[in-house]
Amino acid sequence: MQISTKETKSHPVAQLACRIVQLVLTTPALFLPLVDIIANIRGCSRDLGKRIEGLLARSVEEYPKEAQQLKVLLVRYFTTPYKKWDVDRRRGYVLEEIVSSLKPEALGFAFESGVKRYREGRFCDDSGQPLCGDSDLDVIFTDGKRFEGIECKVKLSNWLSCERGLRSDAITKLTYIKCLMEAFVQHCQSLGVHFATLDDTFPYQDLGAYGYPYIQVLNTNFLDDAIKRNKAFSA
Repeated sequence: MQISTKETKSHPVAQLACRIVQLVLTTPALFLPLVDIIANIRGCSRDLGKRIEGLLARSVEEYPKEAQQLKVLLVRYFTTPYKKWDVDRRRGYVLEEIVSSLKPEALGFAFESGVKRYREGRFCDDSGQPLCGDSDLDVIFTDGKRFEGIECKVKLSNWLSCERGLRSDAITKLTYIKCLMEAFVQHCQSLGVHFATLDDTFPYQDLGAYGYPYIQVLNTNFLDDAIKRNKAFSA
């Protein structure tokens, strides 16, 4: 099994996301204020900076310097011109950056050694041909024997809604994941699949109600604990 991946994002907006995430990983108390901002920022408007400042005004009192740094970085992140990334893309990328920056053990993944991580990873067969069509997973961890794939959705309940019907891109992704699971069984290899979200309104610990019991949900509380564990592992 091989994994192909796209080039690392290197434009200024992506670099700002990396700085935001590194600040949060070193100061875990900033994670929930960051979630609050990502959940409430909508659309491109001139008052984005003021809205971010307002949301961070009630940030963690014991870290005023770090909270100020976060405010400055977030204002720059959401207001720096880059037409290819709208506000929703920027919100999602921060979540992807958080997940990919965590140590596997902080996420509860037990690998033997030599773990590699991939962004926008696509599984391929031994000849380099993509498995299961033209799709990928946002983050993949592997030691070459075991694979853990994570798809990131800021608002999972909007994407996976039985009441409103699944969005077409959700159907495509779930079909892709099901195909991957079957392919890994055929190759006698281990694949775990997870959805990371900043959405605590999603009602299931897993996706059994949708017919996908093997997909686990990593919600805000889980990620908050993972970030705290990550710092402990880094100490």
